[in-house]
Amino acid sequence: MIVQKSCNLSVYLGTSVVFPCHVPPHLLTEDLKVEWKRIRRNSETLVHLYEDGAESQQQDYQDRAHFFTDHIKHGNFSLRLKKLRVGDEGEYTCTVYNKRECVFSAKTNVVLDFYVTEKYVPLGSSVVLPCQVDKSLLQKSLKVEWRRTRRTETETDSETLVHLYEDGESRPEKQHKDFHRRAHFSNKKIKDGNFSLRLKKLRAEDEGVYRCEVYRDEECVFSTDTEMKLVLTVEPCLHTPVPLGSSVVLPCYKDKPSRMEDLKVEWRRTDLEDPVNLYEDGESRPEAQQQDYQDRAHFFTEEIKHRNFSLRLDNLRAEDEGEYTCTVHSGLSQNHT
Repeated sequence: MIVQKSCNLSVYLGTSVVFPCHVPPHLLTEDLKVEWKRIRRNSETLVHLYEDGAESQQQDYQDRAHFFTDHIKHGNFSLRLKKLRVGDEGEYTCTVYNKRECVFSAKTNVVLDFYVTEKYVPLGSSVVLPCQVDKSLLQKSLKVEWRRTRRTETETDSETLVHLYEDGESRPEKQHKDFHRRAHFSNKKIKDGNFSLRLKKLRAEDEGVYRCEVYRDEECVFSTDTEMKLVLTVEPCLHTPVPLGSSVVLPCYKDKPSRMEDLKVEWRRTDLEDPVNLYEDGESRPEAQQQDYQDRAHFFTEEIKHRNFSLRLDNLRAEDEGEYTCTVHSGLSQNHT
């Protein structure tokens, strides 16, 4: 039995994630039943079901929720959820029944947050979007507009007036109604040229790019953008036992966009010279792998364009124990996980 130590992950909407559930071998019987359920706002939904050797799922999860079918015989009932949506937040529980008795369970909590200026901000809280203007620009004719631009299902780009400062005062009557009583300047800081916007009681609908534009005599003399991007923070069990002979997914997600033509991803084990797996020049490089991992360590190739560099390690052996590191090189920069 190998123990996988898990940490919180943040993944973008539209990408995929794996919720771990590894059933000990002695519990694998012919009458085994495995349920994945989601609890959200006191409402329970059956996400995926394995019973009598067959799989079924709730309609909202069709073509999105999958087991690693080839690894069920090894007790791997981890759930891979694709094309993540806002509505996927909640507590996911894998429950294993043997003769109608619950014999095993594992939980993963999924929380919706914002990613703003390299920080995670929970829904319902407040955030400050920066806009600092040089004092030399301050005069009566100064006008400051905060607008939000976002893509919607019906429009390519939709622009909304979030806040307006004109004629020496804020003009809340011109705000879009969605931002009434939620978007404010700090009037005491305006004299210093600080037109940063405080946005309260954050909602999922607030996602988008926020632009502060400063006009003097009808001419734009300053602008700055801040993006508020929704992410799902995944909080799995701290320690997940994984049976030998089974498979496991080691997570690696990169927050910032990468130049695909410069992309290089290395998975290494700290005590080995050769990489566990390598992605370079647009493809996996099995010839560079450490020999013991050939045909066992795989990327989710179709997910790499979504900055998901997680590694699936099959047919686990006792010798696989160790510390694994994912390094993502993009141009001159690199990130470790």
